[in-house]
Amino acid sequence: MASQCESSYYGPSFTEVCPGSSFFLFMSLVDAIFRKTNDVADPCGRIRPRRKPDSSYDFIVVGGGPGGATTAGRLAQTRKWKVLLLEAGIDEPTVTQIPAMTLAFGKNSFTEWGYNTEPEAIACQGMKFQMTLSGDRNMSIASSSDEEVVIIVAAFLNVEEHSYKKKDNSGYSRACLDKKLNFSSSTFMVPSDTVLSTDGIAKQRDRNFPGNPEKRCDWPRAKILGGCGVHNAMKYLRGIPKNYNDWADEGNEGWSYEDVLPVFKRSEGYTENDVDLKYHGTTGPMTVGKFSFNPALDEDILKAAEEIGLPLSDDLNGRNIEGFEIAQVSVRGSVRLSAAKAFLRPQRNNPKLHVMLNSTVTKILINKEKTAVGVEFVYRNRTYSVRATKEIILSAGTMNTPQLLLLSGVGPKDVLDRVGIPQLHELPGVGKNLSNHVAFTMSLELKKEKNTNLMNWQSITQYLLDRSGPLASAGLQIRGRLNSKYSNPDGSHPNLFFTVNGLTAKCSTTGGVGSPLDPENPDAPRTIYITPLNLQPLSRGYISLRSKNPLEALIMVGNYFAVEEDMDTLLEAVRITLRFTNSSLQRINMDYDFWKCSIGHSTVAENHQTSTCRMGPPTDRFAVVDNKLRVYGIKKLRIADASIMPKVVSGNTHASVVMIGERVVDFIKEHWLRFI
Repeated sequence: MASQCESSYYGPSFTEVCPGSSFFLFMSLVDAIFRKTNDVADPCGRIRPRRKPDSSYDFIVVGGGPGGATTAGRLAQTRKWKVLLLEAGIDEPTVTQIPAMTLAFGKNSFTEWGYNTEPEAIACQGMKFQMTLSGDRNMSIASSSDEEVVIIVAAFLNVEEHSYKKKDNSGYSRACLDKKLNFSSSTFMVPSDTVLSTDGIAKQRDRNFPGNPEKRCDWPRAKILGGCGVHNAMKYLRGIPKNYNDWADEGNEGWSYEDVLPVFKRSEGYTENDVDLKYHGTTGPMTVGKFSFNPALDEDILKAAEEIGLPLSDDLNGRNIEGFEIAQVSVRGSVRLSAAKAFLRPQRNNPKLHVMLNSTVTKILINKEKTAVGVEFVYRNRTYSVRATKEIILSAGTMNTPQLLLLSGVGPKDVLDRVGIPQLHELPGVGKNLSNHVAFTMSLELKKEKNTNLMNWQSITQYLLDRSGPLASAGLQIRGRLNSKYSNPDGSHPNLFFTVNGLTAKCSTTGGVGSPLDPENPDAPRTIYITPLNLQPLSRGYISLRSKNPLEALIMVGNYFAVEEDMDTLLEAVRITLRFTNSSLQRINMDYDFWKCSIGHSTVAENHQTSTCRMGPPTDRFAVVDNKLRVYGIKKLRIADASIMPKVVSGNTHASVVMIGERVVDFIKEHWLRFI
């Protein structure tokens, strides 16, 4: 349906994120079509950002990600309150709304900070291209449907002198394959007629080829209204009950699973009839369900898991927290649904909600009584100071929230002294305790299916007509959560996670049905990916300032695998992944040195960073906020984002951050509505 509204903002176009002039004509047409499609571009529903703030507000919310958007939208529902939301980025571009284009933006200056860690000691050591490994022959066995199905294993391996030998099977990474182990391809147990194999050729996957000499991990973080909910794969996963029960047991009263489940349900508007409504809400603004289109391979992979004895779950957000399932996602009408769309846009006509975009907060204004009274921010090269008469809520995210505290003189004295910032209040935990999931990716090539582009006229027409087809989905949607030998014996705390990804759309040159994704390699097979992940890492990193310049890059240390059990746990996940293959490669997973090296070189640093301003009781020296999310020692200042989590939850973080935004508004109302 064509839009009946005019909008001055649609964000960067498809052509600005598609590399090269060859994409310009077709992707310009696609861009024009979707900008005129009302429920995709949503010009009638968008927030109209202000260009100048008022001098004061009741509440100032810093950051428009899932925590900040939820907080500001819910605060604005109390009509007597005047609220300012400050977001450093832009509004959601049209291109991000189409599920199959979930990876379209990737790393870019429009919507992403471009963060990288400091050089890592163990992780992210190797190449930034993907090398597929195969032996001198294919070995295959029949699956349940008696069809040959062959897997390849891929690793981001460090090749010395940045070179490799395409045809010599002994020419693999000297770093990890110095034993010259004899690899052979292996069988992936998918009951279908699709064949998977490899030609043993290394493929460049990243324009930063040929290597990663500084050994830094990429940490893409959103700079956009809606935050990472505009970048992510839309997965809705809350963690598990034990996550929240542990928070409560550590002294955070009111944060048990029994306490937070009603808050999750309040936010959620579940649309399917396939779950126990004891665990789900159906009337909340955050629409959750399943994609209207799922590739047939999803069901095949579930069958494969069942055949090798792995459990299935009917709902990882419900009673069965262990097993494999087709993911629940945050979409509405086959269009991405961010927290900004769910919570802010319904308040777009509220005259007391002001939103400013491209506004970078540089300091929290704190008076001599240690009360937060306002913020300073930069908009269009001009610095503004705005006052808050009631409270300031920091929702700038796991990196930028501790950064703002430090820039404002709140944090460890040694850090502040090093960069020349006078200390206002000692809080040693600011920036510490950083927790993040860590993973490893293995790729599979579908031998009988060519790597054609799913962005074509047929899929576009199908999506426009009834919001179905490949563009209505972010590709494969299988995920699984399992216990390992390192889990709690009672099974209440699964520590392994698996995702299967692929079959997403990419920029296209012609839109022809069946056109190859890579015109220079038209016979290349399609690739899908299995990523095993450690849900409960013990290693901790930190965030710190490089200088007192608020616009200078932070010091970010992931410190992955500093605790050896993290590597052992991820190795268990790799072993389970290899069980899918029923493979001769399984003997390699017993070689700890090989897999440790491969994981260290090909580390997948998940974007689930948390805990740099962790919540804890007053007895916790490194706690930054109390159980009401108030910053210790600073009045009228709270935090509502992933940084407050005592440790990362056992799942994606987006749903949990929305819940945190809901909770902080509950606490604020509990206090301030007494005076209305």
